Amino acid sequence: MTPELEDQLGQTYRVTVILAAVMIGSVFLYAGLVELLPRLDTAPGPSADSETVELVRQVFRGLALVNFLALAWLGGRIRRPVGEPVARLASLKSLTIVRLALAESIAIYGLVLFFVSGDSMDFYFLLLLSLLSFILAFPRRDRWKETLSDSRQVS
Repeated sequence: MTPELEDQLGQTYRVTVILAAVMIGSVFLYAGLVELLPRLDTAPGPSADSETVELVRQVFRGLALVNFLALAWLGGRIRRPVGEPVARLASLKSLTIVRLALAESIAIYGLVLFFVSGDSMDFYFLLLLSLLSFILAFPRRDRWKETLSDSRQVS
């Protein structure tokens, strides 16, 4: 790996890790909101009838599962980018950001579900899945370096 590419890798990796940390932090802010609202006597009660709440619950859990599967699928693509090293680095960054966004959106589904159902357990179930997704999506420098060093340069 050339020194220029090593520098680009370091800079791109740092920016991506900072973005990942901010996204993970936002998930904990959502948890703080879920904990704070009931203490302020402004806790949302069910904003719809129980059948609608159950339907929304199933839809969001289904979407969370789809996000989780998409995250895994993108993980396979991230390990085999093609092209020149600079294009590979751009691809690694883009795919990682998409994976992080998918992980965060699972927690957002939980937050919306909390506002619809008024049940914090709905949020915490999806929060745990979101945190697991972040573990899978978090960028790893050694894997990035390995992907950039790979001799496959298929166009």
